[in-house]
Amino acid sequence: MSDYTIFSDDSGAGGHRFHALTLVAVPTEEVSHLSAQLDELLVATGTSCTEWKKVGKQYRYTNACKALLGTTTSLATQYGVRYQTVLWDMHDARHSVQFRNDHSNKEYMYRVALVDLIKRYSITDITWHPDTEWSLDFDRVTNDVMSRIPFGPTFTSISQSSPEESPFLQIADLNAGIWRNYYEKLEPGREWNNAGRPEGCPSCSWTKRETQQYELLMWYVESLQKGGTTFERFNGRLKTKAFGARPINVWPYTPQHVADRAPSRKAG
Repeated sequence: MSDYTIFSDDSGAGGHRFHALTLVAVPTEEVSHLSAQLDELLVATGTSCTEWKKVGKQYRYTNACKALLGTTTSLATQYGVRYQTVLWDMHDARHSVQFRNDHSNKEYMYRVALVDLIKRYSITDITWHPDTEWSLDFDRVTNDVMSRIPFGPTFTSISQSSPEESPFLQIADLNAGIWRNYYEKLEPGREWNNAGRPEGCPSCSWTKRETQQYELLMWYVESLQKGGTTFERFNGRLKTKAFGARPINVWPYTPQHVADRAPSRKAG
């Protein structure tokens, strides 16, 4: 039996091109004492909670973000924590749908991410703590997940939590936020800035805060690489290798076939 507690959060709304979600899967028997250790780490930085939206605004939140992200490899290697970040492009063929239902599409992406995570690590018993800011149809998502995995995993408990309640939810928030922002604006903004800020890119920017965010991302990538995570590029952006049961995965969802289309809602 493989018993895990999964903490999840997502990033992206409205007119954002890229969206992302992160699952942080922690062996259930390790949740309590690891949470206490991470809480102590946060207190040492001068705060009890940090989120991606605060990074670059105040030093203590950025410092707390770095402290939490700096635990990624050690939590994976020493305690069996697993990380899954999935991104999707609202401009790809799957999402060019009239009257697209973004709510149902996000539920689909959660199902994709959960199925992949559970299969990779043969997880059988699941406690799930989604963030409170998003209202998913949890029954539909979990039933869909269970129906697609032959060995029959069980969701023993589902309860929404806020980042203030768990450092693991903060880690999920930070990973979803940092990777979505990297795909959305940090990588294209860096290229635009390095090219001398040419005209004709009204959405491009490179502020002091974005510089700090990019430096934080590059520090995080280097930290993961030192811990054994390997990256490759897809359409110019970083991702991890596609296959294998590695503990840390970052990958963009791509349409699987011509009929792979986002769900739509009825007009009117």
